[in-house]
Amino acid sequence: MKFERIIEGKDHLWAVRDMNKPKNELAALFQKWNDAEYLWDFFLENQNDLQESST
Repeated sequence: MKFERIIEGKDHLWAVRDMNKPKNELAALFQKWNDAEYLWDFFLENQNDLQESST
């Protein structure tokens, strides 16, 4: 693993990168957040936790 700059030329925003994966963890997270099926499954699997925390 290594740290990878998010914005070239700036030293204030970094992400962790597993060199065996095609993307750093921040890019992978944004890809998941843009996947409606992933989000639907996530919310269904965590529905009880989400409802309890909102009360």
